[in-house]
Amino acid sequence: MIFILIFVDPDVNYMDALAPYQPIKMRVVYCPIDTRLNFKQAGVLIRDHKPKNVVIPEVYTHPPVLHPGKFVLYLHPKSPSASYPLTRSVPVRV
Repeated sequence: MIFILIFVDPDVNYMDALAPYQPIKMRVVYCPIDTRLNFKQAGVLIRDHKPKNVVIPEVYTHPPVLHPGKFVLYLHPKSPSASYPLTRSVPVRV
């Protein structure tokens, strides 16, 4: 089994965050996300690049409770990617 730690926050210095845990035996990936993307733009990005897997917070996989008809407020990738909704404190096996 391979363990991967993924840093996505562009404002976090991942090397500083990892410093207290050296040596680390996990694979570390720094992949900053442009937080200016909206749901539609993210969906287009997923559709165009056709990733094998998509790992997203579970809350982004369905419309908000207060706006059930607002399809622009959640990700609904139109690609054959496998989706892995994240739930807080639960590891994801891809």
